[in-house]
Formats: sequence, C-alpha cells, structure tokens
Amino acid sequence: MLAVAVCLCAVRNNGKAIVFASAAVLLALELHRCGRSGLGRKLAVLLCICCLPSLAVSAANHLAGAKPLSPREALSLPFQQTARLAAEHPEQIRPEEAEIIGRILDFDSLAEDYDPDISDPVKRKYNEAATREDLAAYLNGWFRQFFRAPGCYIKAVLAQNYYLFYPEYSNATYYFSCVHYDFVCSDRTIHIGSPELISDRLGYYYQRLFSSAHQLPVLYVVNNMTTYIFLFLALCCFASHRRDGRLLGFLFPLLILLLGIPLAPCIKDNGRYLFPLLYAVPLLYAVYSVRTDRT
Repeated sequence: MLAVAVCLCAVRNNGKAIVFASAAVLLALELHRCGRSGLGRKLAVLLCICCLPSLAVSAANHLAGAKPLSPREALSLPFQQTARLAAEHPEQIRPEEAEIIGRILDFDSLAEDYDPDISDPVKRKYNEAATREDLAAYLNGWFRQFFRAPGCYIKAVLAQNYYLFYPEYSNATYYFSCVHYDFVCSDRTIHIGSPELISDRLGYYYQRLFSSAHQLPVLYVVNNMTTYIFLFLALCCFASHRRDGRLLGFLFPLLILLLGIPLAPCIKDNGRYLFPLLYAVPLLYAVYSVRTDRT
C-alpha cells in the first residue's frame, strides 16, 4: 500500500488528494468494523501512508533539481470560469476586480483566450510573479462573482466535462509520435522525441488504422470512455445497495479520481486522465462477481 501511495503522489498531481481521502475512508471503515481496538497502531500506519510518499517525492525532486510546480496547475477550474465570465458577462466584472485579475492573468485577452474544451490557453497567461496575496485576492473575487452569474460558472464546468457522459463522442486519442523536447535538469539536457521515420511516415498510417477500427460498432463501445464510466457508477450503486464496505473501499479512490476531473485542464481527447478507472473496471466487476457468488 505504501508503494502504491508513493507511485500515486509521484505520477499525478492529484495523487495526494486520493491518498489522503482514501486513508480517511479506510480509517472510518476500520472504526466501524473493529471499533477503537488498535486505534493507535492504525493511525500510525495511515499517517505513514499519507506522509512518507510526500516526503519521498519531495526528496526525489530535490535530488534531481526539479523545479516546483506552478500554482496555475491547481487553478484550471477557477481560471476557466473567470475566462467564460469575461467572454459572456464582462459587465459582471467590476473595475477593481479586473485589476486584481490582471495581476494573475492577462485580463485584456482573457475572453479571446477562452476555449470551452481546455483551460491551457488561459493558464499559459498566468503571471508567475504573482504573490500569495494576489492569489488570495483573486480567489476572493472569483468566489463573489459566482453569486452574480452562477449559470456562467456551471456552464463553464459542463462545457469542458460533458464528454465524460456523452457516448456519441469518440474520446480516443492515439499517440503515434512525440514532439522533440529538451528538458533541462540541473546541468544536464535530456533530449526526448520520436525517430523521424515513425513520426512522419509510419505514424500517419498507424493513427489511421486505429482511428478507423475505433469506428466499428462493437469496438466503438469497448473503446469508449463513457462506457466504463457508466459501468463504474453502476458498480458503485450495486456495492452501496449490498452495503459491501470492502468493495466500496476499492471503489472510493477511483470515485475521487472521477470527481476530480473538473479540476483538470481538459478531458476531451485526453482520456489518459481516467486510465486508472478505465483499466480497473473489468477487474472490479470480477471482484464484485466473486464476492456475490460467495454470499
């Protein structure tokens, strides 16, 4: 479990939230099942699971000379809502609020940069020199603006995330090449990219083959992200109806992952954000089937 927690915190920005929330649910389930027996030992184990992964990732980043993440990575949702408000209801933004937003983002181009499907165009204009006080003032204004145009905020979330529950959209992306990047780590430069033969020649036919296969009736359903989301939600209902706490414990981290998708920069053509859930659903149904047979 500790190794899983370390991997979660290392590979995904939302890994800590999943680990902390899951640890809290596990503790609640154990208290419900066993009462206060061995409470100190259980708390110690859960604290190790929560703290050690963060320490391990921080130590690895320090040793590798990695730069800390920008605060903008955690602000996709409010940035997207602010941009939609600027595009649809600029009259709802007061002059003093526009000045505060301008300390964080490029207010003059905010409405033009807004893309309903992805927040990256807005995030790219983030001012890395912004202070904590600037961010606090912006978030305070963002919260107050919700009550002036709640429909606009809700539509910003729905416009970016309705692909989760819209089976008519093929949300499959096939990566057949990699753009060449130069990553600078301390005093070293790491070159990453695809060979020209794969990128320019074979890659096109590779992509066409899988894209065409994805349109076939049966394969379309099997490869559709929405199929697995509906199956997962149905399994959550089954487990809740049977009051299967152990199975719900397995499902909870994936539910946190799904609920956190609106905080991500996009989901359209980026099913990779849900890969843990998509690949786990068949296994979870197998677990549910075995547990049902035993009862």
